[in-house]
Amino acid sequence: MRKGYTIHRAAANIFYQNIEEIVQEYSGSQTQIIAFGSNILMSMSIDYLEKRGLTVSAIIDNDKRREGMVIFGKKVYLPPKLIAQLKGQDFVVLVASSHDQEMIRQLIDLGCDPSQNIRHFFDYNAVLDDYSHVDRRDMRVLTEGEFRKQQITILKEVDELCTENHLRYYLGAGTLLGAVRHKGYIPWDDDVDIHMPVTDMIKLSKLLEADDRFGVLSQFDGENYFGLGMGYMVDYSGFSDINKFPVQLTTGSSIDIIPLFGMPSGEKEFLQYAVEVKRLEQECWSTLCSETEHREAIKNLNDYFLHFDYEESEIVGNIMQVSFLKFCFPRAFLGEAARTEFEGEMLCIPEQWDKYLEHLYGNYMELPPVEKRTAAHHCRSYKKLE
Repeated sequence: MRKGYTIHRAAANIFYQNIEEIVQEYSGSQTQIIAFGSNILMSMSIDYLEKRGLTVSAIIDNDKRREGMVIFGKKVYLPPKLIAQLKGQDFVVLVASSHDQEMIRQLIDLGCDPSQNIRHFFDYNAVLDDYSHVDRRDMRVLTEGEFRKQQITILKEVDELCTENHLRYYLGAGTLLGAVRHKGYIPWDDDVDIHMPVTDMIKLSKLLEADDRFGVLSQFDGENYFGLGMGYMVDYSGFSDINKFPVQLTTGSSIDIIPLFGMPSGEKEFLQYAVEVKRLEQECWSTLCSETEHREAIKNLNDYFLHFDYEESEIVGNIMQVSFLKFCFPRAFLGEAARTEFEGEMLCIPEQWDKYLEHLYGNYMELPPVEKRTAAHHCRSYKKLE
């Protein structure tokens, strides 16, 4: 495809229709509204509801490190503690997440009445498994092998460009886990994650501005915020639909770049940093319908990130990732890149890869239960029918 991308709003439109139903249902009532999770969906939900005159009382979250924090302007509680306090009161918990069924079961186990206390208002997985917003009748979906071959081509290009231009990259997250445990993809995984210091990612983007085939998409282009602090290394000779919420993207075939940011290491300063990042990110989501305001919100978020010098920071990471505070670690883990095998290629990994993996996954060599061995992403790559 021609170099660029298209953004679709099908999932966002469904979200806004559904959250408006919450407004209509609870306006004027005394029901306490609780948000389950401090994810993108709840950020947008809280913003929308409160602009329409409803108050969200609190957030519940299973991450113990978030307990007591104020995120999106709401205090965070562990579910058992807050639900116990709410027993006998008029309350409803809003659920919208890729883990929604687990969350609903947990609430029921805590004594919540499904018909009174739980409102599952957005079926995340069903919505993002739906590609009916695009017409691909003249294409076929690539097989897993073809899809992975495209990604390896992109990885090799990243390795070559970074080596030639003295830029740093590291296999990260599940891709590093796959490299160490399987010497390639985790068998049930379907994407590739690399880390780059944010300044190096920006340099790579500029390096590829005039390239006819490859490019980098990220919030640092200033046009759109793609969510989770993500960037993409894109091969425009391919074609794909990436269904993420709320930004559904059509672009070339791609791999994920998770930029790493410098951050303060003092406990008080770090918590202030985390709260401010969440606030600034919420502004990015709340301004989706206004191009000018959205660009300004992205600029404010980017400026805040770049205020902290990566090279001078002892702690680095990306707290916009799903694992939030856990996705922060000593910069020393990265060190001078080592190399290991991934699908037959020798690619860069953190110098202290074992400490990195233990930090993220604990006993990383232990396989998850069979029922957990599923891909968590919603992406399709295509080839034109001949």
